[in-house]
Amino acid sequence: MAILALGKAEANSIAALDQVMGGFGAWAVAAVVLGACAAKALNLYSNTMSARVLDLKAPRWTLAVAGGAVGFVLAIIGHKDFLLRYQDFLLFLDYWITPWLAVVLVDFYVFRNRRPEGFSRAPRLNGRGLGSYLIGVGASVPFMFGH
Repeated sequence: MAILALGKAEANSIAALDQVMGGFGAWAVAAVVLGACAAKALNLYSNTMSARVLDLKAPRWTLAVAGGAVGFVLAIIGHKDFLLRYQDFLLFLDYWITPWLAVVLVDFYVFRNRRPEGFSRAPRLNGRGLGSYLIGVGASVPFMFGH
């Protein structure tokens, strides 16, 4: 709907959406806001679970507030040149997730580590896995520049 409203001469985006949607523009914006709130609640929950894995001793509500505050500060910092910063963020994720996924998939399909109890018998630090991961990150370094 926003694409249809983009061509309208209205300076007010909700008024333009009202024209396109027959008076439901404000409702559409409210639905988008509520959907975003629901998604962010799940993101904060995941954030607190990740912090728990790091063995942080703070209560979950404190970790959620801290995660929200960090996200808010990053949003304030990154609001200018948003598309460029978002692209850089996605590329950053790609540069570390791809080698990690390669290590996990090779471990699962090649070395056949498919049983959950295998994790309990795993060493605290797997040097071969970490080394493979670092080689993968190093292989992605030439692609990090010049996008």
